Amino acid sequence: MNASTRIPRQWSGFKELANSSVNLIAWPWVMRSDFLAVKMDLNEKVKAVFESSGCSIPFPQRDVHLHTVKATGT
Repeated sequence: MNASTRIPRQWSGFKELANSSVNLIAWPWVMRSDFLAVKMDLNEKVKAVFESSGCSIPFPQRDVHLHTVKATGT
């Protein structure tokens, strides 16, 4: 906490290794009324910096393979 203003410090760091990602976390100090706007803006800016640095964001995906089975004459 900043002693002169009594405002908690901002914090960011590594959260976890997930299946297809490295999850980071950021805790900026904002007014409650600004929380959603700041969160959305921060997410957009982080994504833009990653993309401009050549980092791609993985999204989960699933492949479905359909096989044809011939019916037997019973």
